[in-house]
Amino acid sequence: MRIDYVYFKGKGLKVTDAKIVGEDKEHADIVVSPYPSDHRAVVATITFAK
Repeated sequence: MRIDYVYFKGKGLKVTDAKIVGEDKEHADIVVSPYPSDHRAVVATITFAK
């Protein structure tokens, strides 16, 4: 299985959390069943400076 990436760029941006989405608890933080893809996904929380 492949894992997607979340790219970001810019002053004041900060990743505060990231989770892997996938088919089972062994390989992912967030489980979706049935998992409809051949690669895992990434969900990220990004904060923006004021």
